[in-house]
Amino acid sequence: MTQMPLTKPELWTPEEVDANPVGFFALLKNGEQEYVLHGLSGPQRHEFVGRWHQWAHEGQDPDDSDWRIWLIMAGRGFGKTLAGAQWVLRVARADPNAQIALVGATMEDVRKVMVEGPSGILATAHADEPVRWHLMRGEVQFPSGAVAHVYSAEAFEKLRGPQHGFAWCDELGKWSNGEACWHNLLMGLRMGEQPRVLVTTTPRGVAVLRALVKEPRVVLRGGRSADNHNLPDQFLETMQALYGGTRLGRQE
Repeated sequence: MTQMPLTKPELWTPEEVDANPVGFFALLKNGEQEYVLHGLSGPQRHEFVGRWHQWAHEGQDPDDSDWRIWLIMAGRGFGKTLAGAQWVLRVARADPNAQIALVGATMEDVRKVMVEGPSGILATAHADEPVRWHLMRGEVQFPSGAVAHVYSAEAFEKLRGPQHGFAWCDELGKWSNGEACWHNLLMGLRMGEQPRVLVTTTPRGVAVLRALVKEPRVVLRGGRSADNHNLPDQFLETMQALYGGTRLGRQE
């Protein structure tokens, strides 16, 4: 894939970024955003990520209603993984006793996407937030004391015993044993005053998703890959040229 060219913003100075970094960054085009990010130090880049909720699009943030399940069902590139990681970090900061389940199709998916991925938990934590990933134990430990435990739909029986107060489920639409894993998770989601689960998935015509959208206290956020204004124009143009009008394109 051809790398997007970097473009120096007009009249850009480090002082302008320091004065109003989020506001300044939001006005830049994609090439200009990349130019600014390449010129920032590691802590400065983390500062942008730390203020993610200020420039996230509407589909990446839940509303303030009394929801139990937040379902983001949207195309690739929508920002689902980043929304999931940011929500888990927010939960961990607010509740030092939080026990969080991280559930993916496979353990490799959980590790490579949800925990270690470029939009995962480790990458999006604050620079001064020492999140620890214990691979052998399958645990993510947060500075507050909160702990996230990793599971896969392949080994859904492991969800029978543990209790959690929160869960992030990624790509539910492609889980093997999807219904069994989902119900095992819900039966153990009973810690705290308001247990909640976030589901991030691309749309698929599977029974577990069709049933999920009909559940009470579900907040549904849907959208297209093109709704993410942070994606490069070149990517969106290529996807439209290759898949526009196809079944896969409509899914995205």
